[in-house]
Amino acid sequence: MTEESLPVLAPLPDQITTSRLVLRPWRVADAPVLKALIDANLDHLRAWMAWAMNEPSPLDVLEKRIEGFRADVREGTDYGVGILLGDEAIGGAGLHRRGAPDTLEIGYWMSASHTRRGYASEAAMALTRLAFSMPHVEHVQIRCDPRNAASASVPRKLGFVHIVTLEADTLTPTGEPRATMVWQISRVNFHGSREESSMSDLTSDESARGLLRHALATLAYRAAKACRGAPHGFATFRAAPDSRSAGEILAHLGDLIEWVDSHARGAQRWTTSTPASWDEDVSRFHRALQRLDDYLATGAPLHADPTRLFQGGIADALTHVGQINLLRRLAGSPVRGENYAQASIAIGTVGPTQPNPRTEF
Repeated sequence: MTEESLPVLAPLPDQITTSRLVLRPWRVADAPVLKALIDANLDHLRAWMAWAMNEPSPLDVLEKRIEGFRADVREGTDYGVGILLGDEAIGGAGLHRRGAPDTLEIGYWMSASHTRRGYASEAAMALTRLAFSMPHVEHVQIRCDPRNAASASVPRKLGFVHIVTLEADTLTPTGEPRATMVWQISRVNFHGSREESSMSDLTSDESARGLLRHALATLAYRAAKACRGAPHGFATFRAAPDSRSAGEILAHLGDLIEWVDSHARGAQRWTTSTPASWDEDVSRFHRALQRLDDYLATGAPLHADPTRLFQGGIADALTHVGQINLLRRLAGSPVRGENYAQASIAIGTVGPTQPNPRTEF
């Protein structure tokens, strides 16, 4: 069957929004961004993508290429999209017609700094759903080099089945014969069996990670404000002789987040640390937050129920930040209240430097 006789792709949305990403067709105005993204990842892309061997391309060439992409979308012959995280382009993907009239193929590529965070899986899941919204589609495939373990993990995670490895099926980017793994999922399996469940589980996992990461960003924002501008000697201040000092509470905050991190990684351990200086323990606390947030962002397996991670160490830490605020007031150095619902709290922003408050009182 010729490509001209294959069914067109319809309907094709202007964009697809997932829990973290936006997938939309490239625009001509995106050409400088796409060029910068490709040029910064040439070594990474050339290992697996034959088209990357012809890069870098002049800007005007990329503009014409994008015009071609957009024509394909309008005509329903191909659906090539950029993958955006917020306003940042982090990769590309596509839904492609191939030899069989009832089968579509998904392709994807990601910048090196955004691999192993579940973004490719999230994009592929969205394109799989789009494919099966088209009545003529009965199968969706993903093809990859058997040596590309990261790429092969995407269809496996989404419930695709490895149906065949085609030996010497194509060439590597440098021209050597290369095998191709073919992964496939059917409409029946997608809508009615464990594959749909695995995709739902993936969505649930991504949602839980997003909430955990937002909780960490919230904790970082509140803790940074509570600790910022503490008066000289505040580390030794305590509400009563037999209560913890502010410095002991701060050190305990670091212990808690390091414990949550170890729990998430499956090597749970607890350490009771001796307080260092105020600034050193502030830095240690935020380093622990960053390490935990980085792990959550990778998409690596969580070895503890996310709800338990939150209800344990993270919730405890929020309580202890409140204790530091109370001690600040008792010490005559109160922290101004604010409308935290209006605060500029963003996932991934877990360092000691936080945005200025919007609405204090």
